[in-house]
Amino acid sequence: MENAQEKRAKSALYLIIGVVFVASIVFRIIDNQHLEQTSLLFVGLPTLIALLVVKYTGRPSSAYGISFKAVTLFLLIASIVFGEGIICIIMAAPLFYGVTALLVFIYNFLQKDDEEEENILHISLLIPIALLVAQAGDFNKMPVIETVVTTEIVSNASINNLNIQPDFELNLPLFFQSGFPKPLSFEGKGLTIGDTREIKFESRTKGIGSLILEVQKIDGSSIVFGIQSDNSHIAHWLTWKKIEVSITPIDATQSIVTWASHYTCDLAPHWYFGRMERFAVGLSNEHLIRSFFEVEK
Repeated sequence: MENAQEKRAKSALYLIIGVVFVASIVFRIIDNQHLEQTSLLFVGLPTLIALLVVKYTGRPSSAYGISFKAVTLFLLIASIVFGEGIICIIMAAPLFYGVTALLVFIYNFLQKDDEEEENILHISLLIPIALLVAQAGDFNKMPVIETVVTTEIVSNASINNLNIQPDFELNLPLFFQSGFPKPLSFEGKGLTIGDTREIKFESRTKGIGSLILEVQKIDGSSIVFGIQSDNSHIAHWLTWKKIEVSITPIDATQSIVTWASHYTCDLAPHWYFGRMERFAVGLSNEHLIRSFFEVEK
């Protein structure tokens, strides 16, 4: 015969499985509607998981543990669909756990006795509604163009350095080796308006895609690449607008290279993912400079 502890453990397991099942269905709906980059996924889903747990668990003290287990199981299952697996989990997990912890905390804080449970649940339901309403304007609002500028002191630099065939895999930062699309090849050259560069990336889950750059403007010390097309998986997270590279001489042998990348963050909420993308684009700028120029140590 099962004791009380075994019954509670079995009930918690059934609850987790049921919550993850519902969350998985909702995730599929969000994915099919192409809303997987919005706060509907990154805020709405953990909110749903937390509310289902606090609704059907009778022990507020265990709501944290059951909620976090449900979130963990959901993230592991969803990683197959998310895109690049581990890197997506790393990026999304703090937001999922944070929203879940906030909802459970508010629920436990407000709950006074069993008679008030339903009223408190209704109060908690206002939280995801408020969050989604606050974010809703971003669905139709023109995204802000972000600019990340990186400078390095280099040796013997000229605009002709951008006409070489670099090996982007050489000294690729560890951050980009953790699951981001892998650069496979770089094709194209020329320093006149209309010349193109094609960079192929391989995604572990989405296959091979290409970012094609086109020379839009050039003079003796600077060049502007526009974006002709981008069907790499990186376009799932951000949209490149243009890349500007300029060279400012310091003396006969040294120059300052300035690499400016312009893009829009396509993940929401922006206040969370925007900072991550700025960090990643900054690393990308630095790696690109080192791929084309001899950086002073």
